Amino acid sequence: MSQPYPLCYSSLCFSFHGRKPFTITKFHSKTLLRAPRFTFQAFNTLHDAKLNDPDSNSSSSSKPSIWVNLRSPRAKNLWKISPNARSSFLNNLAKSLDSCNPTEKHVSETLNLLGDDVSERDAVFILNAMVNPGTAILALRYFQQKVKHVKHVNLYNVTLKLFRAVRDFQGAEKLFDEMLQRGVDPDIITFSTMIRSASLCSLPHKATEWIEKMSSFGIELEPNDNAASYMIYAYAHSGNADMALQLYDRAKAEKWRVHMETFLALIKMCGILNNFGGCLSVYNDMKVLGVKPNLVTYNNLLYAMERGKRALDVKAIYEEMINNGFSPNRRTYAALLRAYCKARFREDALRVYKEMTEKGMNLDIILYNSLFDMYADVGYMDEAIAIFEDMKSSGTCQPDSFTYSCLINMYSSHLKHTESLESTSPWEQHVSTILNDVGDKVSEGDVVFILKRMLDPNTASFVLRYFLDKIKFPRDKEVIFYIVTLKLFRKSRDFEGAKKFFDEMLQRGIQPTNLTFSTMGNFAIASGFPNIAVEWFEKMSGFGCEPDGTTCSDMIYAYACANNPDKAQNLYDRAKAEKWCLDVVPISALIKMYAKSRNFDKCLKIYEEMKVMGVKPDVTTYNTLLVAMVKAKNHRQAKTIYEEMKSNGVPPDFITYASLLDVYTRAQCIEDALDVYKKMKWSGMFMTVDFYNKLIYMCANVGYVDKAVEFFDEMKSSNTCQPNSWTFSTIVTIYSRSGKVSEAEEILNEMIQSGCQPNIFVLTSLVQCYGKAKQTDDVVKTVNKLVESGIVPNEHFCCCLLNILTQAPKEELGKLTDCIEKANTKLATVVRYLLEEQEGDGDFRKDTIELLNSTDFEQKKPLCNCLIDLCIKLNVVERACDLLELGLILEIYTNLQSRSQTLWSLNLTSLSAGVAIIVLHVWINDLSKALESGEDLPPLLGIYTGQGKRKRKYSSNKRLASVLELHLKELNAPFHESDAGRFLFTNTAAKSWLQSRGSSSTESVARLNSLVLGVPTMAL
Repeated sequence: MSQPYPLCYSSLCFSFHGRKPFTITKFHSKTLLRAPRFTFQAFNTLHDAKLNDPDSNSSSSSKPSIWVNLRSPRAKNLWKISPNARSSFLNNLAKSLDSCNPTEKHVSETLNLLGDDVSERDAVFILNAMVNPGTAILALRYFQQKVKHVKHVNLYNVTLKLFRAVRDFQGAEKLFDEMLQRGVDPDIITFSTMIRSASLCSLPHKATEWIEKMSSFGIELEPNDNAASYMIYAYAHSGNADMALQLYDRAKAEKWRVHMETFLALIKMCGILNNFGGCLSVYNDMKVLGVKPNLVTYNNLLYAMERGKRALDVKAIYEEMINNGFSPNRRTYAALLRAYCKARFREDALRVYKEMTEKGMNLDIILYNSLFDMYADVGYMDEAIAIFEDMKSSGTCQPDSFTYSCLINMYSSHLKHTESLESTSPWEQHVSTILNDVGDKVSEGDVVFILKRMLDPNTASFVLRYFLDKIKFPRDKEVIFYIVTLKLFRKSRDFEGAKKFFDEMLQRGIQPTNLTFSTMGNFAIASGFPNIAVEWFEKMSGFGCEPDGTTCSDMIYAYACANNPDKAQNLYDRAKAEKWCLDVVPISALIKMYAKSRNFDKCLKIYEEMKVMGVKPDVTTYNTLLVAMVKAKNHRQAKTIYEEMKSNGVPPDFITYASLLDVYTRAQCIEDALDVYKKMKWSGMFMTVDFYNKLIYMCANVGYVDKAVEFFDEMKSSNTCQPNSWTFSTIVTIYSRSGKVSEAEEILNEMIQSGCQPNIFVLTSLVQCYGKAKQTDDVVKTVNKLVESGIVPNEHFCCCLLNILTQAPKEELGKLTDCIEKANTKLATVVRYLLEEQEGDGDFRKDTIELLNSTDFEQKKPLCNCLIDLCIKLNVVERACDLLELGLILEIYTNLQSRSQTLWSLNLTSLSAGVAIIVLHVWINDLSKALESGEDLPPLLGIYTGQGKRKRKYSSNKRLASVLELHLKELNAPFHESDAGRFLFTNTAAKSWLQSRGSSSTESVARLNSLVLGVPTMAL
C-alpha cells in the first residue's frame, strides 16, 4: 500500500502531518447545497486503520466509509464532487462576476459555466457571495430566467442584503420597486433588510417609514424575526422614544429576539433624552435576558451617567465592567474622570488620572481643566498647582482662559480674609501674579471668558479693573465687560452690589446700553422684585435707550411677572406689529399671567400665535399650559398639548407628568392616567404620596378596586412614601362601598397601627359599610367611639345615619334614633316626628326650618333628600310633601323646571330617588292642569336626571336614571330615552297619556298635587 500524500485540488490545499492514512466518509447534511459530503479522517492508531481497511476481517464499522489512497485517481474524482469543491467553484464564479464588465453579455457568459440546470441554492450562494451590486442585479435577472421553480423573493432578499452591505440605500429602494413591478410580494425578511439598511445609512426617518409600510403588505411581526429588533433600533435611532419603548415593552412581554446593537441604541436614546433611569433599566434588562454587554455598551452607559451627574452609578458600572473582564480604553477613562470631577470624588479622580498617565494616554485640555477645576474648587491648592504644572509640561495642551479663571477663583475663595483690611490681601497678590502671567496680549474674548468663569463678583470687579487699567479697550467692549460682571452679581443674588457697580460704570463715563438695562431688569425679577424691574426699564429713556426686539422681550417678561396685563399686552401687540423677534421666555410668562387670572382662552390664543410667529415652545411653555389646563379642568386640551409636545421633540419632565396626572385623575381618564404613571415609573421619577392618593381616588371612583389596592400595596412597600390618613380613608371607603366589612375593619386597624387616627370621613365610610351589612350594633359602637374621641359629627355623617335608617328593620329604628340624637339633637327631633307620627304640623315645620337653617348650605339639599326618603320609607307621604314644600320655600330646590316654546323640561339632577318621584308627580299634575285649562303643550317634554361624572361607577345620577325609568314604565308613560339620563315625550303622546290618567290618581298623589296650589309653578 502506497504512502498517502497531501491532497491538493484547485485553490484549496489540505496538508496532513504524521504520515497517517485517511478515509473519506460520506454523509448528508441539510445545508444550502444538499449534496453528499465527505470528510477526511486520520487514523490515530494502527487499530483504527485496520478497522477501516477493506482488506481487514472486520465486517462492519460505525460509519459507512470508503478507504481511498489519496494519490489515486479515485480520490481526485471524489474530491471533485464534494461540497467543498462545489463551494469553491461557486465562490470563484462570484468573484468573476464582481470583476467582469457590468453587461448582460459578460454576466451571461460567466454564468453559462453553471450549465442549463441551475439550482436555486446555487443562485442564492452566488448572489450572497458577491460584492458588486451592479453585476449582482444582472445576475439576479439571469437566475430569474434560468432557475426553475424559484422563489423569487429569496433572490431579491439576498440581493437587497448586498446593497445593505455597500450602504447603497437608494439602489435598494429601486430594486424593491422593481420587485413590486414584477409581481413579487415582499416578506418579513425583505422589510427587515430595508429597515436595517436605512439605519446603517444613517437614515432613521427612512427606516421608520419602512416600518409603517409593513402593515399595508400584510406583514406581521414574529418573535424570532430580526425585524422587530431592527424596528426598535430604527425608532430609537430616530429619537421616537414612545414607539421605541412601546415596541421594546412588547418585545420583552412576547420574548422577541433583541440584538445587542438595539439595546445600545435604546441606551443612547435614553441618554440623549436625559432619561438616565431608563438607561439603567435597559442595561438591567440586558443582564436579565442574558445579553452580555460589550465595551461600547459600557462606555455609552458611563457617558450617560456622567452627563446625568450620577457618579455612584458610574462607579458601579465600571466595577461590573472590570469584573466581566473588559479593559478600559481612553473613552472609558474620560467618562470616569469627568464624572468623578463633577461629583468631587477626589481620590477616585486621582486614581483614574494616574492610570491614564501610566498607560501613556494623553489628557486633552478638557480633562486637565476638569481635574484642575475640581482641586481648585475643593481647596486642594497643592494638588491643583501640581496639575497646572503637569499641564504646562505635557507638551500636548497648554493652560487656557478656563485654567487661569480657575486659578483666580481658587486664590480669591481660599485666601480671602486671612489678613486685616489695612494690609494688602494675599488673594489680591496671587490674582495679580496670575494676571501678570497672562500678559498684555489679552483679547476681548479672553477677558469675557475669564470674567464669566468667576465665582465671586467682587473678585471679578478686581480683575476687570486690573484689565481696564493695564489695557486700553474700546468703549463698546468695556460696556460688555461690565454687563458680564453684572451677571455675576445676579448669580450671587447681590442686587445692592449690582446697583453700586452700575454707578461705578457711570462714574467711569461708560454709557449703559439696552442690554445693561435688560440685565438689571432680569436681575430684579430673579430677586423677586418685578416692580423694581419695571422701574429699571422705565429709566431707559433717560439714557437715550429705546426698546428694541431684545429689550422688548425682557420688558414683556417684567410686566407679566409684575402682573400688569395692560402694559404686557400692549408691548406684546407692538412686538407683533413691528415683527420683533420674541423668544419663548416672555411668551411663557404671558401665558402664566393669564392662567393666574383664569383667562384660559387667552392662554391658548397666545400659544397659537406663538406657533405662527415661529417661536418654538420649550418644556416651560408646555408645562405652563398644562398647569393652566389643570385649573380649567380641560383634560382633552391638556392631552392635545402633550401630543404636540411629543411630536415637537420636547422631552417631558416631572412637572409635565405631574400636571397630566392631575388633570387625568380629576377627569377620571383611567387609561391616560395609568399610562402617565407607567412612564413616570419607567423614567425613574419620584412618586409622591399625593400622586398615589390621586390615582387611588380615581380608581375608586371608576370601579378599579383591584388597581386601587395594588397602588396601596405599592405605597406600603416603598421606602419613600407611606400611606397617610387620606390614603387609608379612601381604601376604607372603597371596601365600604363594596360591602366588605372585614376588609374595611382590617384597613382601619392598619391605619391606627401606622399612627394615623381615624377622622370623621373614615368613620362615616365605616358606618355606611355596617349599615349596608345590617350590622346595627356595630353602627352604634362606632358612633359611641366617635363621641368618646371628641370628633364632632358633620352633616354628611348625619345623612349617612339617615340612609341607614331607611334600610334598617323596624325593631332597630330606636337604636339608630339614639345615634342620631348623639350626632345632632335638632335632627333627632325631626326624625322622631316622622317615626312616632306626632301631631302638630306647625311644630314640625318650625323644627325642620330651624334644622335646615343651622345646616351648611352645601349640605342642606342632601339632608332634605334623606329626610324625604325616610318619609317614603315610613309611608308618611304628607310629611314628605311638607319637606318638599319647605325645600322650595327655602330655595334649597331651585330651577327644577324650565319652559321654552319648543321644550318644557324637568331637572332632577342631584335629587334623591324619593324626592325625584315626588317632584315628578307634582310636574305631571302641573301638565294635567295646563292641558285642562286649554294651554298648548310644546312639541317636546323632557326629564333630565344627569349622567354623572365621566366613567364614574358610583354616580348617584346614574342610579336615579334607572329608578326613574322603572317608575315611568309603571306609569305607562310614553317616553323614549334620547341619551344617558334624558327622557323625552312628544306633544301628541303626552296629551293622550295625560287624558287617559283622568282622575285615577291615588289619595297620596292627590295630596302631592295639592302642593301646586300653595307653591307657584315656576318655583319648580
